[in-house]
Amino acid sequence: LELKNIAILAVATNAHKKQAIKMLDFLAIKELFSSIICADMVENPKPKPDMLLELTDELNIKKENTILIGDGYKDKLCATNASIKYLLVNWGFSELSNEESINSIETLKSKVVQFINSSN
Repeated sequence: LELKNIAILAVATNAHKKQAIKMLDFLAIKELFSSIICADMVENPKPKPDMLLELTDELNIKKENTILIGDGYKDKLCATNASIKYLLVNWGFSELSNEESINSIETLKSKVVQFINSSN
């Protein structure tokens, strides 16, 4: 299942644009995302809601049809501050215990598909 075929994907990162683009290019995944918003592109980066609000506005997506997948407490706060649902993964810069976060790509895919199906 390719999520790009059933959802609009975007990046909201506290990395600066140059670094974020370099990482996405290195991983060969930049083309999967409809938009990329970085810390140096907004006045208030995460945990403030600016990035998510800009993305939902730019992509014309309702907040109730949006989910943030993050790897740390700032992501959780950002989603909460934007009134957007979130899923936390236990890789990257995760600061949360295993009970609070997703530990596998398969579980993440399943939860995203559940969210998409419940939004339709």
